[in-house]
Amino acid sequence: MNEILYDPVRDDRMFGAMGEAELKQATEKTSLDQAVLERIEMKRGATFDEISNALQSVNPVPLDHDAQTETIARILQKLEGYNKQYLHWWELIIAMMIGIAGYHMPIWLMMFQRKMRSMDMRHEIYQFQTVISILREMDRMSVEEILEWLNRFAVIFKRPLQKCLLHFEHGPEHALEQLKEEAGLPEFQRLVDKLQLALGKISIREAFDDLESMMAFYFEQRKQEYTKMIDVKASWGRMIGFTPMYALIFLYLVIPLVGMSFLQMNMYYEQIQKL
Repeated sequence: MNEILYDPVRDDRMFGAMGEAELKQATEKTSLDQAVLERIEMKRGATFDEISNALQSVNPVPLDHDAQTETIARILQKLEGYNKQYLHWWELIIAMMIGIAGYHMPIWLMMFQRKMRSMDMRHEIYQFQTVISILREMDRMSVEEILEWLNRFAVIFKRPLQKCLLHFEHGPEHALEQLKEEAGLPEFQRLVDKLQLALGKISIREAFDDLESMMAFYFEQRKQEYTKMIDVKASWGRMIGFTPMYALIFLYLVIPLVGMSFLQMNMYYEQIQKL
């Protein structure tokens, strides 16, 4: 609204910044337009003659015919634009949608980060299984040494593993149980259960005798997840790629044909009424 009333009147053929002379002339035109609009009190539906009379009473210097016609047309355009400055229903809907999206955006961001974090945790569990599959073949390998090796490769589970190693000498069972509580991922808890079994009478090799099958299962599970993600991305890519073509067909073919059909129906209906 302030742009309509107070911005200097620019020539449509003018590009870039205006010079001092052009700016002074544009400011004078804006002041004249504002004075005429105040004279007619921004009345909606003001006629050409009313604006012409207001212009003659406001402007002490009479204008020639072309300049007067151009000025009145410009004032009419400003008056029409000023009267159209009201809140549309679709603007209200867009504002509500943006507000709702902004309100839920932190939650959606946290859900996305949680999903990505879960994928990283599963990937790290697969790395732990690979390390254990190598270490279990070594003689005189203990649970504490396996935890130390896991701590070297850990990123997400580094703090729980470090805390477990610090409390391991005071009680291995309690330290491993605390490790299970701090890491809530079921795959990691099953891995810790195997380490708890290795604290007893069985060896580490016997405790992880089904490690190959677990790794094969997790590998197939990750493969299916990645395949599903690729399919979803491919479907989104196809939809986004074909959207311009669909829009072109509807805007230039379907909608004009529907409009022409309605016009022809109205013409036929008027002809039938005249019979």
